Amino acid sequence: MPRKKTTLFTRFTWIALVFMGALMAALLWKNLRHIKPLNDDAENNFTLYPGFGVYLPNNYAIHGIDVSRYQKRINWRLVQQMQDGGVRIGFAFIKATEGNSFTDEQFARNWQKARAAGLTRGAYLFFRGGNGGIAQARHFMKTVALQAGDLPPVVDIETLNNQEAATVQLELAECLEMLENHYGVAPIIYSNATFYNTHLQSRFSRYPLWVAHYFERHRPRVSQSWHFWQHTESGRVNGIGNFVDFNVFNGDSAAFKALLLPGGEPIIRSGWGIGTGQVGVEAGQLHGVQFANGRHQPGAFWPVSPQPGHAGVELQLQLHGPALAAGQILADQGF
Repeated sequence: MPRKKTTLFTRFTWIALVFMGALMAALLWKNLRHIKPLNDDAENNFTLYPGFGVYLPNNYAIHGIDVSRYQKRINWRLVQQMQDGGVRIGFAFIKATEGNSFTDEQFARNWQKARAAGLTRGAYLFFRGGNGGIAQARHFMKTVALQAGDLPPVVDIETLNNQEAATVQLELAECLEMLENHYGVAPIIYSNATFYNTHLQSRFSRYPLWVAHYFERHRPRVSQSWHFWQHTESGRVNGIGNFVDFNVFNGDSAAFKALLLPGGEPIIRSGWGIGTGQVGVEAGQLHGVQFANGRHQPGAFWPVSPQPGHAGVELQLQLHGPALAAGQILADQGF
């Protein structure tokens, strides 16, 4: 009897080990099956980074991602800390708005947390033809306050949205002009290579270009110079539960820094608030606070000069873009 028990135990042990091995193999296959093999001609241009789960193009020093609500709740500290083979995430484009009324539900959190983690950030507008260029720009401007060190605003345009090409081009031109006047910097255009070559290149070539071109093993096929290349949609990054787009910047660190919104000293050092969030100012008075817990107090008021015995934290208010008016100044994050 004891011998039979030992044999039975051994049999169950082997079955358990085989099951666990099969499960681990399935999980590994799930994570790696999206990695597409490279042909011999491309092997010298791309290198596989297993940690990120994708091939990355060689000879580019600055890599980044772009995210939206589809990546759900992101742990930005883990994103910033991850590295594989010396490659780290150097920037993140974050979806802010779509059309003339939609705001990405994860934008406010992503926008604040990415900066707090020390990542260079940029915000993008998903453009919809037929929604009006000015209306879409205004919605984006109400949603996004850019700061020194941020990337320029981005207009993501990928389709005509069942509109005439001339109509969409006119709306896009109005949107880009309004954003440039507001933020004081030329917006970046994002598009796929085919759409850009067909509908945009002849009219919008003066704007910095972020181009999407997958399965291209050398460089994106556009005749114009480009700043960013989105080369895959299948990356993996710690802190992000879903696949994520990967991009490279076409230049060195000096060129990257030159693209960012210029810095400057705080123009106001006044006001008192409790908590962490954003504070709006108008005509020298604080008139609203957005706390980290999401509560908004539009009627909250603090004088611009500290009052004796008034407990709180001093805010450093900065102008976000040289073209903004006083009523559009927002407090720096994380005070």
